[in-house]
Amino acid sequence: MGSVAAGLQDVELSSLVKDQIEGLSPLAISLIPPQKLAVVFSASKLQMFNYQQAAAITPQQLSALDPQQQRAVSLVLTAWDDNLVDFRGMSSSVLIRASVTLGCNVLLFLYLMF
Repeated sequence: MGSVAAGLQDVELSSLVKDQIEGLSPLAISLIPPQKLAVVFSASKLQMFNYQQAAAITPQQLSALDPQQQRAVSLVLTAWDDNLVDFRGMSSSVLIRASVTLGCNVLLFLYLMF
């Protein structure tokens, strides 16, 4: 699927199933025009994104999404953070990565609020 997705028609992109969505590279997602992303990916489709795919959504793309779609992206990003709640016995690199991710999510939340 990869970077071919950026050139697909709206109806083709909107009909992708979970297995096909999983094949979209983060780069391909970042290349989809903002309005096209908003039209072809419903909130339920956006919730099928993995963390890397959701993180690849550009600020311009994010601003083109409606509030329900923005929330879906936020849920994907924060669901990953929820898996890192218990840090006992983990290396400091995991703690640093989790802190950076949490910071990015806070910035995304603030961006969505204003």
